[in-house]
Amino acid sequence: MWVMSPPGLVRVVEAPLLAAADLIAGLGVDPVELIPAPWDYAARTVLVTDVPAGSARYFTGGTELLAPLPDAVGILAAHRAGHEWPTAVGRAAKQQATGLLGRAAMPVPGSLTPQDVVTTVRAHTPPEIIATVDSGAHMLAVMPLWPVDEPHRLLISSGLATMGYALPAAIGAALCVPGKPVIAFTGDGGLGMTLMEIETAVRHRLPVIVVVFNDASLSLIKIKQRHAGQGGEAAVGYGRTSFAAAAAAMGAAAAAVTDQAELAAALAAALGRAGPTLIDARVDPAGYPAILDLTRGQAGRLRPLDQGVGVPFKMSGKGS
Repeated sequence: MWVMSPPGLVRVVEAPLLAAADLIAGLGVDPVELIPAPWDYAARTVLVTDVPAGSARYFTGGTELLAPLPDAVGILAAHRAGHEWPTAVGRAAKQQATGLLGRAAMPVPGSLTPQDVVTTVRAHTPPEIIATVDSGAHMLAVMPLWPVDEPHRLLISSGLATMGYALPAAIGAALCVPGKPVIAFTGDGGLGMTLMEIETAVRHRLPVIVVVFNDASLSLIKIKQRHAGQGGEAAVGYGRTSFAAAAAAMGAAAAAVTDQAELAAALAAALGRAGPTLIDARVDPAGYPAILDLTRGQAGRLRPLDQGVGVPFKMSGKGS
């Protein structure tokens, strides 16, 4: 069962800020990241990039500037007080969006919501842990709910959407920072493509924790096919697989979990090991459509409910 946001709220979580802005600045925007749908916001957009990227034409009044990104960040930081936005409005918007995402689904008995997996893992792992994220529906929950405060702490294939990325990336990260824990978030489809790399992590005794969102389905493809009237259950679903048993057969520690308490206990044990651990999380996929709606709306753009458009917090002014 999943719960929709109240009538009148904007479903795309960043929409209130973008709609209220009179200037939008983008840093390092690559065309491969852009959702193939019209950009609905009226504010002029300035894009700063190290090399010509050709992204400007996608945005309203888009202008591309070539400059080193660290310099651009410094200029923006120096002018962050020169606007009329309410104090901490960005933080308030993020907190509201996080709350909406957290309430978007309730699990059926014997399973976890994708949001519960992410927030539980974040609450029971050290701040400095490196996380890698595979492509799939689970990434829509991981990315907005996994805060980091330093570069290179969250690694994702991003716009290229490469399935099977998370586990090899986690192994590479663990080799680059010996002794530090690394966590890989992956769907069952992505892990199926790289499962034998568990043996690589075992052989090198790497402290990699693999969390697999196990729902026996290619959930993101299923959602997209449903809207397009394509495919069917036989095209995106498959038999339930025990990834915990498969990992154990390759010499890794493993646990199957169906609730937050079991997940927290499995994480505590994993963080105390020198080698890899696979945590097979039984996930209810029913909430994925709500997460997709909140984070991307209709192909990623602002989409109000039938009762009109509202904003989840009040803006007292505009600024750049």
